[in-house]
Amino acid sequence: MSKIFLSKTLPLILLGGLLLTGLVTIFTQSGQYGIKVDEPIQDSYGHAVMEWYYTLGRDTSFLTAFPADTYMPEHGGIFDAGIAAVQHAFPPADHWQVRRIITALAGLLGLVAIALCGYEMGGYWMAFLAALMLWLYPRYYGAIYNNPKDIPATVTTTLVLWGALLLLKQWGQEKRYLRNSLLVGFFIGLAASIRVTAVIWYAIFVLVVLGWWFLRGREVRREHRVRAELSKQGISALVIGLSSWLTMIVLWPYVFLNPVVNLLRSIKVLSKYPWDGSVLYNGALVAATKLPRIYSLEWLVIGSPPTLVLFALLGLGIVGVVSVRKRLIDPQVAVVILSLLVPLGAMIGLHSVLYNALRQFLFLIPSMILLAVYGLVQMVQYLRGRKQRVLRLAAVGLAVLILASYVQVINDMANLSPFEYTYFSPFVGGLAGAARNFETDYWATCSEQAAIWLAQNYQHYTNSSAPSVEAGANQDQISPFLAPKFHRDSVNSDFYIVPIGVPIDPKYKTIHTIGMRGAIFCLIKVNSTITHHEALPGKNVVITGKPATGIPDVKMLQQAFIGSK
Repeated sequence: MSKIFLSKTLPLILLGGLLLTGLVTIFTQSGQYGIKVDEPIQDSYGHAVMEWYYTLGRDTSFLTAFPADTYMPEHGGIFDAGIAAVQHAFPPADHWQVRRIITALAGLLGLVAIALCGYEMGGYWMAFLAALMLWLYPRYYGAIYNNPKDIPATVTTTLVLWGALLLLKQWGQEKRYLRNSLLVGFFIGLAASIRVTAVIWYAIFVLVVLGWWFLRGREVRREHRVRAELSKQGISALVIGLSSWLTMIVLWPYVFLNPVVNLLRSIKVLSKYPWDGSVLYNGALVAATKLPRIYSLEWLVIGSPPTLVLFALLGLGIVGVVSVRKRLIDPQVAVVILSLLVPLGAMIGLHSVLYNALRQFLFLIPSMILLAVYGLVQMVQYLRGRKQRVLRLAAVGLAVLILASYVQVINDMANLSPFEYTYFSPFVGGLAGAARNFETDYWATCSEQAAIWLAQNYQHYTNSSAPSVEAGANQDQISPFLAPKFHRDSVNSDFYIVPIGVPIDPKYKTIHTIGMRGAIFCLIKVNSTITHHEALPGKNVVITGKPATGIPDVKMLQQAFIGSK
């Protein structure tokens, strides 16, 4: 086979196959995934934002229709508004299915974005491998169907990184540096209009410029190009700043209404999110404000496949060794490293309020993957370039080892479906080993399966033709999956669907569990005081869920709702 086929055609074919597989998977599997706990309010927010656009700003209900402590306007709503527009355009379609598909398609776009980054860093094979590793990142894949906030935020932030790589690569080309500056600014504005934390890219670019002057300043002064370079960098900064700000004004109604004050308020709110709930961490309930600073770093390790973590560290090590030897660092690799370490350092340094595992900083994963792929490719190329046969064979062995490790990841994803976002590294014993110590199904997406089971089996426990069911804060998650005969009774309902750890009246006895790999996510309970049962706990009611091991005591988990903004 020709070198062109092996170096270009083959990885492009594989990438195309991956994207086609992803597209088919989205349309065939999206119906298996539940509604997350805050999705109903996000759905309403999206429609309110859409109405603001449709009425040319006359309808400002997006400011007042939601509880103040949810800070909905401070969360950019352009993606939810886009989903609302599609729902409005196709009213016969299933409302929640449309949300799943649109969000999942955004997740698929993330594969394109990271492939573009991989190509800029190292060519076609890096493009394919980066896209493949993102698709096989369980917590990314598991969230693409029902996370219309963190998935598009991750995708657009990855597009910012791609724009930055282009800008650095084509900096010496007069026309292209302006075009790329505009592109970067647009992507920053788009990303910030989904999650304002994307403005951290301003700090990243400041560090890139400072690093450039540190490494190249003497040469520039010697060639008398200081003024020219300062002028060029100033123009680029102005283009990036203005285009990103204008994009936010256009795509974020809250910022449009007060472009300076409201933007600064959003940054302040999101950098120190005022949520005082508790988080299951290392086997104990800990207030989110009291979690250790290493929370984010720890979750990047325990929530990621081990091979990815090890090769990301390898990539960092290779960059360090090469930079010391050459006394120079590849600017493109440097910006990838900064895109990982600067936000991570900010979260640790500012002691940001974090919860829900790693979903709030899921946007770090593409950078982590790019470093891992860089480390893998560099190591394989080094071993293949050695004269010793044993080292060349080691390159083949390394590739086989990677494939074998990802067979296990694929197996875990298949076994966890549709709860892939509860994946845990074997470092902590997988889901079964970590369920006692860390958050699992924090979105309570198990509520859908629980509702479906109840709809199919309720008649075994009551003769009522109109049974009542309560789910507390998760009521909106179960309603779409129950027949009209079911109604809500918040005082003395026949049945109760509740996520593990949420305390309710002891008169409700468990009749079924929803869980995975020995971990319980949801409980379906029956009211033991009502008199029209065909079956009562202790007689012929059977707990039909999988037996749970390593499950935290319910009393230890006394919280009714884990915040998910």
